Order: sequence, then C-alpha cells, then structure tokens
Amino acid sequence: MGDKYGIDVGIFDRQLNQESGYRTDAVSSAGARGPGQFMPATGAAVARQMGLTPEQFWASPEAQIEGAALHMRDLLRANKGDYRFALAAYNAGQGNVDRWGEGVFGADFAAGQTRDYVNIILGPGAATRSAPTAGAQPALAAPPAPPATAPAPAQAPAADSEFPTDLMTGGCKCGSIKKDS
Repeated sequence: MGDKYGIDVGIFDRQLNQESGYRTDAVSSAGARGPGQFMPATGAAVARQMGLTPEQFWASPEAQIEGAALHMRDLLRANKGDYRFALAAYNAGQGNVDRWGEGVFGADFAAGQTRDYVNIILGPGAATRSAPTAGAQPALAAPPAPPATAPAPAQAPAADSEFPTDLMTGGCKCGSIKKDS
C-alpha cells in the first residue's frame, strides 16, 4: 500500500507492525484503534479524505491501512520528506512536532516514547541523526563489517544488555495496545 502513496514500503510495514502488529482489533489505552491506530477524530478526517464515511472506514481494515498510508504521505509532505519528523507526527501529532521540533525526540517529551517509536521503525539511533527523506533509501544501521578471523559462536544478549528486550523484539515499551474485548 505504501508504494501507491509514494512512501517507503519497508518503513510503512515496520510502522504498522509497531502500531498494531496489523491487528484489526487493536485498541490503545488512549483510544486509538485499528491497524493504523487512528484516534477517532483523525480516522474520521482520513475517511472523509478518502471519500468514505467514518462508519465505512472503521468497518474496513483495508481502508484503515490505506488511510494510514495516505496519512503518512501527507505527514511526509508536511515535514519536507523527513521520515523522522513524519513518524514523530504520526505518533505524537503534527502540532507537537511543530511546537517541539528536535525536542520531540528527547526524554522530556512523552518520556522518550516518540524517540523510541522512531528508533524502532528506522533503526537504533535514527531519532538523533538525519533520517531518510521520501524517495531515498532508509538510514538504517549498517551491517557490521565481516570479521578478520572466524567469528565466535552467537550468543543471546544478556538480560542486562544495553538494549532493552522490548526494543530488540520490536515490542512497544508502553504496552498501550490491548485486545478489544
């Protein structure tokens, strides 16, 4: 769906995986719902932009995924093609990105949740470096150089590894997604 709207398909896939794991029944503690995790007002606005009623939009997971791609395209345009800021706007709202600028990636904004969200989708440290722009290859962490000697056997990271387990597995730190019952 991302390619229809000119957004990076890999980034869009990671974004929807982070938002909901593509779960159609996902509901956040804040009230965001569906695979694209839209708040009700944003979902209704996107539905109108797509020529749908809110009822049609919420009844169709396909429309919600397409709406997420459309919304991301619009956020990329609003943020001059910068995926860092577009993803931050998707997560925290364009108004917060406009007000906070680079500060939206700091620990003082939403306890670092937006920074973590961007890093999970674009790769470790992405929130604090230049991110790809629309049409460019994503700035993901480069693979390590091959070792000069035979590698040691792979080991699982220690429990006290510098990377929290939830970030290594792509899980949301906040645990805000719950199954609608």
